[in-house]
Amino acid sequence: MCQSSSAWDGSEVIKARVVLLLLAASAALAGAPVAKSAPTRPGQLDHTPMRESLPRITGTAQVGDVLHAHPGRWIGAAGFTYHWQRCNAYGAHCITAYTRRHGLYSKSTFKLTKSEVGYRMRLSVTARNRWGKRTAWSHMTARIRKAGSPTRSSGSTILWPGGWAGGGFGSGAGGSGAGGGGVNVGTGQSVGFWLAWDSSMKESQIPWNALTQVDLFGLQTTNGTGLDTASLGIYPNVDVPAWVQMVHSHDRLALITIGGISDQNWHNACDETNRIGFVSNLVNYMKANGFDGVDLDVEDGAWTGMLPPVAPWSACIHAITQAVHATTTAAGATPIVSTDVDQTWMAPYVGGFAAYPDQFNLMGYQSNCDSSCMARQIQAMQTKGKVSSVSKMTIGMDVDQGDTGMTVTSALCGVIAKYAADAGLAGVMVWTIQGDGSSYPCLDQIAPYVTPPS
Repeated sequence: MCQSSSAWDGSEVIKARVVLLLLAASAALAGAPVAKSAPTRPGQLDHTPMRESLPRITGTAQVGDVLHAHPGRWIGAAGFTYHWQRCNAYGAHCITAYTRRHGLYSKSTFKLTKSEVGYRMRLSVTARNRWGKRTAWSHMTARIRKAGSPTRSSGSTILWPGGWAGGGFGSGAGGSGAGGGGVNVGTGQSVGFWLAWDSSMKESQIPWNALTQVDLFGLQTTNGTGLDTASLGIYPNVDVPAWVQMVHSHDRLALITIGGISDQNWHNACDETNRIGFVSNLVNYMKANGFDGVDLDVEDGAWTGMLPPVAPWSACIHAITQAVHATTTAAGATPIVSTDVDQTWMAPYVGGFAAYPDQFNLMGYQSNCDSSCMARQIQAMQTKGKVSSVSKMTIGMDVDQGDTGMTVTSALCGVIAKYAADAGLAGVMVWTIQGDGSSYPCLDQIAPYVTPPS
C-alpha cells in the first residue's frame, strides 16, 4: 500500500532522526539507559547493529578444554554479550549453561566439564548500540566427549555442522591459511545427496556412520514465485516431513536442495519482481517440513553466460541467506545455507556472493584430479572466489556409475576424504547415496574420516 507524500515526507524523516539522536545523546549524558528504538517508519533508517556473518565457536569438544566465542562480523555494534547453551544430542531442548564452575555464562569462553558429556554447545551473541540490539546464533558443536577421548589432532575444532577449523592447508597441500603451520584437521562432515526419484535403494540402507548431512534433491525454481516439487520427483514420491524425521532419528541434518542443471528459471524466480515472493516460499517450505537448511544448486545459463560477478545471482544468494538465517530450525538452531559450485570455472562468479553461504560444496567432479590439482582449485576459490576459509568447503565426488568420465573408484573415495581432512576442509560431498549402491563401497571408505554426531 502506498502512502502519500503529505502523510510522510522527507522533511519529517529528517526531523524524526534528529529527535532520536538528541534524545539518545541526552540520555547518555545523564547516565540513563537508552531504550531500544521503536520500529522504523517508512524511509527511516534502522541504526541497530546489522550482522554480516554468523557467530562461531572454536576449541575442542572435549571435557577439560575451553571453547571460545567469536561474535562474527557486525556493522554498528558498540559491544557484545555472549550466552552459552547446552543442548541435547540432536540440538534441541537447549538450556542456559550456567554453573559456578563456569562462572558467568555471558563470558566469551566456556570450560567444558563432565556435565557436558554427550551434549552439544551453542552460542548466542547479542550486539548492541545506543539504538538497540540484535541477537544471532552459532552452529552447534559436536557432541562433547570425555577427557582423553581420541581425536584426530590435538587442538582441532570439532563443530557440527559448517564450523571453523582454523583454515589453511597442511604442509603437503600447497598453500597456507589462517590456521598457521602444521596439518589442520577438517570438521569431518560428509554430505550425501538423496535423489527423490530414485527408488533403487531404501532409506533404511543408508550407511549413517559415513554421513553427517543428507540433502533431498530436489526442488526447482519456476518462472514466478512458486516452487516446482514435481520435476525432480519429490511429488509424489517422497513424504517430505516423514523423510526429514527419518534423517533426524539418526541424528543427522536434513537439507532441501533447489536447482540443478535442468533448472533454468533462477533468473526469473530471482528477478526484482519475483525475488521477495520466491524467497519467502522457499523459506516457508524449509520451515514447514522441518529441514535444517537449504542447498542452492544454481546452474542457470542466463547467468553463467554473463561475465562474472553477476549482480542478480549474488543478490539472489544474499536474499535467500538473509531470510534463512533470520529463522530457526525446530531444534532452535540457525539453519544452514549451502551452495553447490563447480570449482573448475565458477570461482569468479562465487566472488560476488562468497560472504553469504555457510558452506560451499565443490561439484567439479574429476576422477583424474590429484592433490596438487585440487589444491590449486581450492586456492582459486579463496583468491578469485573470495571464500574466507577452506573449512567452508566440501570436496565433491561422483560415485554414480552412470556418470561416464566423472565417477571415482571406491579406493579413491578414501584418498579424497583423507585429503579433505588433512587440508582442513569441512569434509566431503557425495553424489549420490543411491549411486553408491546398497553395499556403499565409497561411503565405507569415507567413514573413518567422518566426525559423526554420536
